[in-house]
Amino acid sequence: MDFTDVTEVFVNENSGWAEATKVLAAFTDAAVAAGVKAKVDPVFVPPMEMNLSPVVSFFTPELVDGRMVPAAIVTGIVNLDPQKGKKYTEIPVSVHAIKTTRGEIMPLTAPLIEDEPYTVKFCRDESFKKTVKHEASGQSFSMPPDSPDQDQKNPTEGLKARLETVKNGILGEPGRSVTIDEYRVCWDAVTPNQDFVITAHPHCENLYVATAGSFHGWKFMPTIGRYVVDMLDNELEPTLAKRWAWDRSNEGAAHGNLLPTLELRDS
Repeated sequence: MDFTDVTEVFVNENSGWAEATKVLAAFTDAAVAAGVKAKVDPVFVPPMEMNLSPVVSFFTPELVDGRMVPAAIVTGIVNLDPQKGKKYTEIPVSVHAIKTTRGEIMPLTAPLIEDEPYTVKFCRDESFKKTVKHEASGQSFSMPPDSPDQDQKNPTEGLKARLETVKNGILGEPGRSVTIDEYRVCWDAVTPNQDFVITAHPHCENLYVATAGSFHGWKFMPTIGRYVVDMLDNELEPTLAKRWAWDRSNEGAAHGNLLPTLELRDS
């Protein structure tokens, strides 16, 4: 690794990680097995009753008003043979905060299935917006690509280059011969202080919001539901209700460097 100008290193021996895809797949399967059903219904408004002026959604900028913004980060997976893979899976997760590298390496565990490769994941600690203009309203806001799967597996060449910088900065010269096999552009709704928004909307009756936060929100899936139910029952602990409110101070960002400052088109 390149430790030029590094003055401090923080080691957390109690940290851990989880594989998002496998975890969420297992979580979904468990929910379905327990009887949970997903239901999506259209909302029908009779033509004579429709007035477009008050019809809004979370794509309407003034409704959100900076409380959250769709942003993306780029990650990459390296598939390794068992000989090289074992070496990489024995090293710790490393967050390299030097600005030239600005990323992470997450050595995953050994494969659970014999024919699966050992994998190492790289992530660039830098997020991007995709600002578009809504012609009808004249307003601009960020949103993921409207192409199938949001172009998650097709990052720009600029994003790939940034990930190469992370890989080479962490692995040093040996990293230049390591090829990234899979890419993923991960979108999330990010709040200014990276806390969730779990609340009743203060100005829209019967509108409840449970969303946003940071790029790590998925890790709370096994436990977050109880708090959402508490909110719906108006029994959420006051300190949490204040922390996750629609209108709040947004102080104390957990990872302010991940707030989007760059445009995807400029990457």
